[in-house]
Amino acid sequence: GERIAIDVGVMDFLAAVMDAVGAGHATVLSAYRTRATNAMLARTTFGVADNSQHIYGRALDIRLDARIEDAMAAARAMRRGGVGWYPRSGFFHLDSGPVRNWTLDGQGLDQLLLRLRALLGRL
Repeated sequence: GERIAIDVGVMDFLAAVMDAVGAGHATVLSAYRTRATNAMLARTTFGVADNSQHIYGRALDIRLDARIEDAMAAARAMRRGGVGWYPRSGFFHLDSGPVRNWTLDGQGLDQLLLRLRALLGRL
């Protein structure tokens, strides 16, 4: 039931990306996350930052009705915040935090690193 205002900067970033690729529709998969939800995801999903911009209402995980590769490339070229690319999941991440980018391709390394993190956590 927790709520937070979504940062207008990330909404503007999304609108600019949509304009750049001619997308008329975006599906938001994730926006604000509570600290508890984010901590649970960080424990179970590789690539979830402990101090995610989602906690502050400054991030969106989205799908577009346009070529997602083109949208991700346009977002990175804008240098307006963080852009994460998840090619096997069909979505990308935008945030209004510091300019940076990353790619998680899901080719098995993700699960290996999760298992290693869990093992190290038990030591």
